[in-house]
Amino acid sequence: MDKFWSNSTETCHVLGLWLVTADFNSSCKKGQAQNKASRQPAYITTFIMPEFDAFRVKAQAALRQCLTETQAHRVKTGVQDVPSSILQSLIEQHMVPLTGPDNGANVQLSPETKYDWRKNALELIYRQELYDIVISHSEPTDQLFQRLYDCLDIVLVSTDKGLVEQVTVLTLIEELLEQQTIPGCEKIFDYIESRKPKLTVGMMPGKGKGLVLLRMCNEMLRRLSKNMSTVFCGRILMFLANSFSLGERSGVNLRGEFNVENVVKYDSEEELKNDTKMTEEQKAFYTLFWSTQSYLTNPPSIFADTNYEKFKEGAETTISKFNDMSQREAVVAGSTADHHGKEPTSRKRSASEMDVDDTFSDEAIRDVYNDYFFPKFLTSRELLELELEDVSFRRTVLVQFLIAFQYLEGHSNKEIEKTQAILTSKNAKSLATQTLPKLTEEQESWITDIRTRVLKELQASNPHGKEYTRIVELVLEHEKNWIIWKAASCPPFEMPPVNPNEFTELVNSKRRRLTATLPPYRYAWGNMEITNLYHRTLGRDLTAIISEMPDLPSAKEYLNDVLPRLQNSKASVEARYELANAILFQVMRLLFLKEAHLVSKVFLAKKELMKTSRDKAIKASEADGEASEDRKAGDANGITEKSVEIEIKVLEQARKIINDDEEAKRAAEAKLDKNGTPSPQIPTVAVQNSPSLSLPIEDVKPTEPDATESKETTETAEATEKETEKPLEQPSTVEIKEPSNEQTEPSTEPMDTDPKAQDEKPTSKMSPKDSAMQEAMEADNVAAKNDETALDDSGHVNEDQSKQVD
Repeated sequence: MDKFWSNSTETCHVLGLWLVTADFNSSCKKGQAQNKASRQPAYITTFIMPEFDAFRVKAQAALRQCLTETQAHRVKTGVQDVPSSILQSLIEQHMVPLTGPDNGANVQLSPETKYDWRKNALELIYRQELYDIVISHSEPTDQLFQRLYDCLDIVLVSTDKGLVEQVTVLTLIEELLEQQTIPGCEKIFDYIESRKPKLTVGMMPGKGKGLVLLRMCNEMLRRLSKNMSTVFCGRILMFLANSFSLGERSGVNLRGEFNVENVVKYDSEEELKNDTKMTEEQKAFYTLFWSTQSYLTNPPSIFADTNYEKFKEGAETTISKFNDMSQREAVVAGSTADHHGKEPTSRKRSASEMDVDDTFSDEAIRDVYNDYFFPKFLTSRELLELELEDVSFRRTVLVQFLIAFQYLEGHSNKEIEKTQAILTSKNAKSLATQTLPKLTEEQESWITDIRTRVLKELQASNPHGKEYTRIVELVLEHEKNWIIWKAASCPPFEMPPVNPNEFTELVNSKRRRLTATLPPYRYAWGNMEITNLYHRTLGRDLTAIISEMPDLPSAKEYLNDVLPRLQNSKASVEARYELANAILFQVMRLLFLKEAHLVSKVFLAKKELMKTSRDKAIKASEADGEASEDRKAGDANGITEKSVEIEIKVLEQARKIINDDEEAKRAAEAKLDKNGTPSPQIPTVAVQNSPSLSLPIEDVKPTEPDATESKETTETAEATEKETEKPLEQPSTVEIKEPSNEQTEPSTEPMDTDPKAQDEKPTSKMSPKDSAMQEAMEADNVAAKNDETALDDSGHVNEDQSKQVD
């Protein structure tokens, strides 16, 4: 090994001397030609060997001094990379005096400053120093690569200073990569990635540093194994993609050629015949499945001979097999949902429900990349069943089919016309004449159907099938645009930079528009409705606005309006039942606002009707020995046509109760008018949370009852309470006395202070107004008692129900 490196060093010396001599002699010859043309004495000189040796010794000593100080700075500060400012100061201190105009090496130079042989000599010195560093270490260690990094950084700074050519640093890196093993190349490539902005500055894709960089990366890709060094290959490709522009033609597959070298090898028919463990069906599927891979890796071959029929058979059989595997997995996972509709329900906790350590996941992924490699498909017949159970394997094959289908769809008449229209709009050349046959209508229909099945199968795969499918479709859609761009001869799509003057004018014009006073908005209060509301209510209070709101209908009017429509409705049983309950709820709200004493009567009537219906159903079931037909026809909630009829009867009964109450009031008023007593005017009291129904009650003046009135009121309440507590089965009668003008009521006049007078005259005469109010209250009580008596006679209301009413 040492002999090899010594020979290489000697070769570098010889090569460097030849380059320096050639450069120096060429400059001298050009000087002679110029002098001859001007008829002046020619400048003739001879290249002296000691000149180069003297320069090499001084430059090499200066380089090693830079490396020593760089290492000392790293040890002193403890940094990994030495700052560029330190390197620049070292170069200016040690290297620039030797190679600059001062000629610190005191060597003979070319008469023309344009041709300086010291650049080539310095490149040789840098190359030799790199070789010496590699030779000094028998094993690749971190110290070795650190010294190489320092030397390359000095070369990079020398390039910026103009001491060597621009391609020198990339040429030296290329030579180092050729000498290193794959792990060593990864270390050097770390340096390339970290110094990418400096290495690619001013790089042109088609010449100079661009050609050297592209050649270096392609050579590395040829050395690497795509199976064993997948990650390293990806790093190189990503570096190229970031270094060159996206429209660089050197990275574009202009012809759209496929990798036909990717041949899938599988067991032959003879090996399958000798296998007694596999059935004939398994052998046929094995051969058909792996033979289809030849069409997926090279889609143009589908149009040759009868390959289309074979590809069609293989695609349909494979997708059907994948569908069976997915359904089997769904059954095993306990899914009750449809395979192609919903996500299967899993009893396992999701990752979001568990405390997952992201650091552990990253470490596990790194371990997989470091310890395992991912080869091509394993085509052993013994592994096929296991591969089919792997979701990742099935997804990979399905994506292959989607790529092949997209290629085939590109040969349909519709896609060709569409692509041609796009190219025409971009003033690009027409599509080249297709040598492959076009798809027929039958083939287009089959490709559309089979592609839909593949997408459904991908969506049904777990985990995250829908998201995975969406990403695949997005990538394929971008691939279509990429194909059209290549067909248009890769036109540049980078936007040119904006002219500074135009940019300034644009900014100023927008600033003027943004800072200008805005015109008044057409609506003073935000929008049309609120503005109209403010205009209508301007200068008015809320009470006046509420008083203009339309009055609510009475319970009777509401029932007369909606009850016929409910009876004639042809909606379903459930809908009519819900509507009837909603109507009853609205009736209760309207009654509570003005006639609250009727609410309990309506609910009591509903309870009685439901109890009667339930008793009839029980008697019918006991007589027949089975459930009645109405209950059989009902749904899971027990709602039948009979239930709707009961609800309608409840509403009819509520209307009857309201009508009876109105008739009782009219009868009471008629009696009062007959006796010559004015009808009572009962003030309306505002109901809480119902501002639209509240009326002022300023005219109602409450009177303070005297002691006699309070005593009589208490006795009347106690008597009423005792009568209410009695069971409704016992009929009770109430004597109704005819009202007369002689009926008295406690007055508001002052009481007599004489106790004897109070005993002789316990009550005073009632005013006509108070007498009418008392008479109306007694009429309501009589009507309520009569209703309770009627219900008691029917024998359906028990003691519990009467207590509930109380």
